[in-house]
Amino acid sequence: MPKVILIALAELKFILRNKAALIAALLFVLMNIFSANVAWNNYNQAQNEIKSYQNFANEDFANQPNRHPHRMVHYGHFAFRSQNPLAAFDRGVDQFVGNMIYLEGHRQNGANFSDALQSVNLLRIGDFTPAFMLQLFLPLLLVFIAYSCVSREREGATLPIILSQNIKPAQIYWGKLLALFAVALVLALPSIVFIAIITKSQISTALILILAIFAYCLIWCGLIVLVSLNSKTNNMALSYLLGLWVIGVIMLPRLGSEISGFLVPNFSRVQMDLETHAELRKMGDSHNPNDPYFNNFKASVLKKYNVKTVEELPVNYKGLLAVEGEKMTSQLFDKYNQKMFNAHETQNGIYSALGLIDPFISFQKLSNSMSGTDYKSYQSFIEQAEKYRYNMVQHLNGLQANALSYKDDTNKLLENRISNENWLKYPKFEYVAQDFKERFSRALQSLILLLLWSIGIIWLGLSQSKKLGGANV
Repeated sequence: MPKVILIALAELKFILRNKAALIAALLFVLMNIFSANVAWNNYNQAQNEIKSYQNFANEDFANQPNRHPHRMVHYGHFAFRSQNPLAAFDRGVDQFVGNMIYLEGHRQNGANFSDALQSVNLLRIGDFTPAFMLQLFLPLLLVFIAYSCVSREREGATLPIILSQNIKPAQIYWGKLLALFAVALVLALPSIVFIAIITKSQISTALILILAIFAYCLIWCGLIVLVSLNSKTNNMALSYLLGLWVIGVIMLPRLGSEISGFLVPNFSRVQMDLETHAELRKMGDSHNPNDPYFNNFKASVLKKYNVKTVEELPVNYKGLLAVEGEKMTSQLFDKYNQKMFNAHETQNGIYSALGLIDPFISFQKLSNSMSGTDYKSYQSFIEQAEKYRYNMVQHLNGLQANALSYKDDTNKLLENRISNENWLKYPKFEYVAQDFKERFSRALQSLILLLLWSIGIIWLGLSQSKKLGGANV
């Protein structure tokens, strides 16, 4: 039997004799299974509610009675976002952003009803998902299980005896690493199985996530062995590793968020609304008969149809005004929306760059992206909802321009309703999730960083393992 395997088996036997480690490992596995069950039930419940509410909103909109088209513009509609099944594995930003948007004329609304806004105690530490268990607690458990994997051999003076058996330092390193990696995979197995079960039609996505889990486990296993072989005592190894865990898992991610927010100030929706309304007032007011912009618009319409008054137009001028006004406001909202998206994307870029020095951030970003729960996936929902809103409002404005006469529309004694057949047949909103290619393109950088971290840790560990050959007996 190869010496590396013998060393690995010996290390596994030592770990199995540690009752505290076994109990902690068992509790972690049970908690991982429990978190997967809770997350999956929450996902299914959320999906059922989203589907139910979207159907209700569609029916309510379609079944409105005969109305004036502009009344329907203000009545509005609702758009809901269905989630990727992998949201049960990693909630990402979905726990902080909403999954429903109210669509109405003359303005763009943000998504509402996020978990963070609806719960007081939820999310104080993090969302209880398999991804959260892997990212935070798996490294900590591995540290407590194997911090002394090499240092105890030195502290107990057994290292010279092992080396005297014609065992090379590199073989000791590989044996310890192999044993710890096997333990890590066993601990991560519930999450791996969970991913495989819920991604039946997303094989490529599942493979990328599982590869990332392997790399993340290997990084922490390699780091534990590296620190242990460079520590003179077990206590020293434990102290160093706990410090690295606190820095890498708690401090740097938090610091990264603060740094990105400091370098790129957040452009909030409240600020966006204030600025857009201020700019709208400067652009023009369709209700002001002396407004320069809309006076020019009126002149261009009369010239186009070769008439002298709006009453002579073959279409309803009020509808044309509504079309032009919506076009102006939407262009302005799109401009500021893009400004907000760009600010958030820059912040995310700064945060992601910290993956160069912190594999936790790379694993977190990859998990979010592949699960369809990163900010870009949320942005896609906002953009799809806005496109639907704009087309719906302009459709209704077009009905006002073509289905009602200007004479009737300005007569306050008339109700001026049109048939509800006009919105009964209007297409329903359907959110289209981003495909694998789009999600993988955002996860690629993080995956490369994780693989480079794995290779770098192993290379450094092999280099440092040569020190074991000069062990002081």
